[in-house]
Amino acid sequence: MRVTILVASIMLLVVGEAFGVTGYGDSDVFTLDAQPHGDSDGDGIPDAVEGNDDPDGDGLPNYLDTDSDGDGWPDNTQLPLRAWPEALTLLAFGVVMLVARRKRGTAALMILAAAILCAQNAAAQGPTVSNVTVSLRGGAEQGVVDVYYDLAHPQDKACEVTLLFSRDSGATFPFSCATVSGDVGQDVIPGTGKHIVWNGYWDFWGELIPEAQVRVVADDEPPSAISAFALNDGAASTTSRTVTLNNTCTESPTEYMACESSSFSGASWQPYATAPSFTLSAGNGTKTVYFKVRNAGGESSPASDTIWLNESTGPEETIMLPDAVQLAMVWIPGGTFMMGRYAGEQDSWETEDPQHQVAVPGFWMAKYELTKRQWQAVMGTTPWSGQVFVLDELDSPAVFVSWDDAKAFITELNTDTGLTFRLPSEAEWEYACRADTTTRFYWGDDPDYTQIGNYAWYEGNTWNADEQYAHVVGLKLPNAFGLYDMSGNVLEWCEDDWHSSYTGAPVNGSAWVDSPRGSYRLPRGGSWGGHGLNCRSAYRYYYFYPSGSIYYIGFRLSR
Repeated sequence: MRVTILVASIMLLVVGEAFGVTGYGDSDVFTLDAQPHGDSDGDGIPDAVEGNDDPDGDGLPNYLDTDSDGDGWPDNTQLPLRAWPEALTLLAFGVVMLVARRKRGTAALMILAAAILCAQNAAAQGPTVSNVTVSLRGGAEQGVVDVYYDLAHPQDKACEVTLLFSRDSGATFPFSCATVSGDVGQDVIPGTGKHIVWNGYWDFWGELIPEAQVRVVADDEPPSAISAFALNDGAASTTSRTVTLNNTCTESPTEYMACESSSFSGASWQPYATAPSFTLSAGNGTKTVYFKVRNAGGESSPASDTIWLNESTGPEETIMLPDAVQLAMVWIPGGTFMMGRYAGEQDSWETEDPQHQVAVPGFWMAKYELTKRQWQAVMGTTPWSGQVFVLDELDSPAVFVSWDDAKAFITELNTDTGLTFRLPSEAEWEYACRADTTTRFYWGDDPDYTQIGNYAWYEGNTWNADEQYAHVVGLKLPNAFGLYDMSGNVLEWCEDDWHSSYTGAPVNGSAWVDSPRGSYRLPRGGSWGGHGLNCRSAYRYYYFYPSGSIYYIGFRLSR
């Protein structure tokens, strides 16, 4: 049993070295003469170590005076990566011994088998160092050693190379050579004839070491990793297609790649920067940018962020109402679209059938739902006063206004301005809401309702948040036409009479009006007090009397 445990522990040592994905090679034994030789400028410092003085008087020469990671170890005396697997090996061996006390044979055999498998696998993937030779300089450069070696890696990955020193013919290598240059440190590319210059004079000043030997150790260099990534410092929306790729990365990346495709199709590697610019694709809506970095050790996993692009798609106009109150209008370009729910649409209703194509001429639509401020400027009344679930804020929607009230407002507004405002048709409303999208919402299908809070006020962020009222307009993200709150906040009156399906509906974008007028009207768009499914672009609210009013219905102007 003891023999088995001993063999297992030896294998674990091998595995410990292999798990560090480390390779090494040793030179022949040589004599290092680091005794003083030459001081050409008479400053008391031998020529071979010139420049390694201590100007700040802290007891550390210049090359040891940097501790970039703040761990108390100068950069040139960090514990080599290869030492960590050996430390973990000791812990693993302790576990083996504990298990072995109870199920000795089984535990030892399992550890032995695992060690063999892991050692074989790791050894096949790690770097190898070979043909290590040394050349000793003489004269004024006595003690300077040129070390040559070959470095190979199965995946041609760059490695981190460390030079170790033995003063007992290779029995132990307790010293990490500090004053080194050349093919050493990070980002060493595999190849033959690699060259390290080591100033042994400085590291062992004054000594004569007849049984010196060096070991070149190569560790897999870890690939770069992304710690943080955001578009425009995490902004939710932008009016420009040019955005900034703010990122924080580790392991010294040298290049980055960015693309709106998760496969990075068509993208190319660019020199790394912490805030490079990127041009989004044309067309308003949600944009997702994928980002990754790489160094000589490999590339990172991709990160991504989304932003809403809201470039101006057409002209806007501002109408001045009484008391210098402004009314913003947006031009909606004409086009065709499929009106109604699509086949199999989640959380949808039969009243949204059949889906049909409609051609809509261009028209003007208000950028926001009509506000209390705008209503008061034209009508001089406050029908919401004293009512429940009302926010006392003039830039929130005018509520407790019926369809009849909305028509009266429009009549007065047209008299004041000389223009021809109206309520939108149901087809115009859905066309403007969709803004060239075909998904459940104008921001996507959002099957789990995880994005809706960015675009709409609904029960999840109002009723359930103890904010039981329609909110100030324009606080959520707009759709691709630049219209705000088309989903949620308040339902919006349309001109049409209520019909229980689209069978027989007009296909030219006009209002579907019966003669004589029907008994009911309908609003569209969902509200702050309703479920997220009611904010779908195809959603049709229940019929409503034209004289009826409530706290979750308002309207939006068209002309």
